[in-house]
This record gives sequence, C-alpha cells and structure tokens, in this order.
Amino acid sequence: MPLPLADAVVLALLLVLLPAFAMLQAVHLGENIPPRLGMYLSSGASILVMAALSLVLGWGTPGLAAMGLQGAGMVWILGFAGILTAVALALLLSVRALERTMGWGETRILLELLPRTAREKGVFGGLSFIAGFGEEIAYRGFALAWAVQLLGSPSAAIGLTSLAFGLLHAYQGVVGVVRTGLLGALYAASVVGTGNLWPAILSHIAVDLLAGLVLADTLTGAADGHRSGSAG
Repeated sequence: MPLPLADAVVLALLLVLLPAFAMLQAVHLGENIPPRLGMYLSSGASILVMAALSLVLGWGTPGLAAMGLQGAGMVWILGFAGILTAVALALLLSVRALERTMGWGETRILLELLPRTAREKGVFGGLSFIAGFGEEIAYRGFALAWAVQLLGSPSAAIGLTSLAFGLLHAYQGVVGVVRTGLLGALYAASVVGTGNLWPAILSHIAVDLLAGLVLADTLTGAADGHRSGSAG
C-alpha cells in the first residue's frame, strides 16, 4: 500500500519531529519547572491534535482495522487490559527496583509535575484518559500500522515506534525514556499479537491513573526518601 503524502507527514511528525522537539525541550527546560496545570492542559491539547490527525488519516489508510480499532468481546477486552496493566505495573516496579539498586533518582521536573492539590489531581485524571486514548491511537494505532507495512517486520516496527514514544518523554531523563519505551513496546506487542488496540488503551489509562494518583511515591522513590533524586 503506497504511503499518502499527508500520512507521511504525520508519520514523520510522530516518529521524528515530536521526539526531537521533546529532547530539545528537556534540555531547554533544565531546572525551570513549568506550572503543573499549564503543562497538563498543553499536553492534553497536543495529544488531542495528534490523535485527531492519526484517526482522520488512519480512517482511510491504513484503515481502522489495521490500527486495531475493531470490535471484540467486552469480557476479553477488559480481561486482557487487566493482564496488560498487571504486567505494566510489574515493569514499572522492576525499573524502580533497579533505580534503587543503582542509586538513581527521577528528574526534578517529573517529580514537580506530579499532582498535589485536588484540582490538579482532577485535571491529571482527565489527562490520563486523553493520553490513554490519544497516544495509543497515534503510536500503537496509526504509526505502528504504517511501520509494519513499510518495514515489513512487526519486530522492527515495535522497536521504532517504542523508541520514538520513549524519546517523547525525554523530560523524564534516561531512565524515564527507557521505562516509557518499554511500556510502549509492551502495548505495541499486544496490538501486533491480538490485532486489537482497545486493551492497550484501557491499560494505558489505568496505568497513568495508578502511577500518578495512587503509586506515585512508590514509583518515583519518594517512599524511599529520594523524591529529589537526580536524573537517571
């Protein structure tokens, strides 16, 4: 299937331009911590635009079925989403254990962006839903479907899209990029293996909510007294 120009532009945006911008932004921000609510709102708006472009273009080519946006039994979707969430949380805890062993810490900007007030937690919850839908549609839907077709290798496609997704979170430091890339690979593998995106969407939402609102101290090291650790 030939790659239409509009699809090529959005694919380049997702896999090259946005990750590159995220890395430059991480360097530019340094220790300048932006307002939490402002970051939540700007991130949500960016993800919505990214998802809308991916969904509109993907509707034609590569097609919604190729993007994993097809029906399946609700019991299966919820059950598999639960399994993905359990594996994802185990992965996050494993990375935290490695950080503790190596004496690494999270970037200050990540720690400062965790929600504090009830209002911030409410907005963060909304952002979690937006990220779960939007990032999955863009990266594990549109980008992954095209990468599989263009590269001819599901494994290579999973690697490429997961690398780009990890770099998109460059503000979290090296450990954060690796952690996010591994989560992306987990969700991408689930889509390639099942042909369905919905479990990854639901799991992504659940993990963001749990990591940001319930397990933040444990996953960032605050429970160990390392909340202000340096970047890994």
